[in-house]
Amino acid sequence: NQSNRWLTFEKEKIHDADYTENLLHVGADVKGGTAILVGHVDTLLDAKKALRLARTARGVKDVVNNICVDSAGKIPDENITNEVVNVLQSNHIYPPDISINTQGGKVYLEGSINSYYEFETAEELTMGVKGVIDVINKLNKRE
Repeated sequence: NQSNRWLTFEKEKIHDADYTENLLHVGADVKGGTAILVGHVDTLLDAKKALRLARTARGVKDVVNNICVDSAGKIPDENITNEVVNVLQSNHIYPPDISINTQGGKVYLEGSINSYYEFETAEELTMGVKGVIDVINKLNKRE
């Protein structure tokens, strides 16, 4: 069956990827060109990586992401905010005029940054923090 051949190919592709360990509990089924991702991961970033990987598969026209983030709802908002601050600071992306707030696992980033690279990096680093279920990135590039 075509679905099983695709799945075997994609599992090999996943296992060859740099982030193999984080996606070991992710599976996929393909029906009519739609890949349905299932399973569980530690962070929102891992779920996004699985989604990106599935989108690159031959014959896939659409992807449905039904992956559960294990840490969702298990970490207090204050701890998430503190970890986001630490991660951004350690990557030199936390100027004093960025506001970071977490509500129910959703992290809101607001303020000014120096470049589009910092915008993307801040969002991706935030997605990698356990407990984050969504990132609302309202950062703006300084003029």
